[in-house]
Amino acid sequence: MFWKFDLHTTSHIDTLLEKEDVTLTEIMDEDDVLQECKAQNHKLVDFLLRPQCMEDLVTFITQEPNTDVEEKVKYYPNISCELLTSDVGQINDRL
Repeated sequence: MFWKFDLHTTSHIDTLLEKEDVTLTEIMDEDDVLQECKAQNHKLVDFLLRPQCMEDLVTFITQEPNTDVEEKVKYYPNISCELLTSDVGQINDRL
């Protein structure tokens, strides 16, 4: 009987992606960004495929962050690497 109820929840990432001025770092700050990417969330994948986002993801990986940045910024290279290697065909092709 549980299927009678609409238990589909909207990801907070989907809500963020509806904003026109959302940034890559805002998306990367979300806890479920990797799960959503691996689940091939269409909105998220389209956002990550933007040329500027792809360039920023590669930059995060190839340049070490300064030591005086916020703690969460130090994890951007790890998150970027996980996003780019999440085995999503479209991201692989774009990369």
